[in-house]
Amino acid sequence: MPIWWEEWCKKKRAGFTYGPSQGVDGCFGGSSVVHLPDGTAKPVKSIKKGDIVLCKVTGATATVRCVLELHVPAGLKRMASFGNGLIITGMHPILWDGEWVLPREVIEEEEIEIEKVFNFILDGEDTLIVNGVTCSVVGHQGARVVHPFWGNKDRVVECMESVDKKGFHSGVVEIVGMIRDEFGTVYGFQSLDGRRIIGQCNKGVN
Repeated sequence: MPIWWEEWCKKKRAGFTYGPSQGVDGCFGGSSVVHLPDGTAKPVKSIKKGDIVLCKVTGATATVRCVLELHVPAGLKRMASFGNGLIITGMHPILWDGEWVLPREVIEEEEIEIEKVFNFILDGEDTLIVNGVTCSVVGHQGARVVHPFWGNKDRVVECMESVDKKGFHSGVVEIVGMIRDEFGTVYGFQSLDGRRIIGQCNKGVN
């Protein structure tokens, strides 16, 4: 069964670890492709504000409001790389065989060369079809997904605007890192100029 944020933090308190990619980075590799309503696909790295994207296999669509780009200074990052071209961080929820799971529960992660990873703010939807797989994006509150930061679109938007308000309204916000609590859980961003932008979210676990 998937291990989500609350259960994961409780295990962390008990000394449990999942390894190098712990921390719930929720991002896509730039070479993966996003499906569009007309049946074509577009690389993640080429998606921009105003693009209309396919969100569900039922045909639901949404407009991209903003792109979040995370620079990877070391040029290397552990990712789950699927044979169909989907490259995604290991704890980014996906719908697999009808159930929300973590990519690392389906396939072993590997360290790959990568310069940036991406996530999206969509208008009205919280999933995206990437390489044929339904994936969560910012604001997703699907079954058993209870992350207090990534699951709250308003909090993420607040952080993104604090990082770069002009960039947010133009459609792209770039960051170089994520701020984490003692359990490794993301609750803010590090801007390109080194500022630490902390989201107004509850970092504790009941």
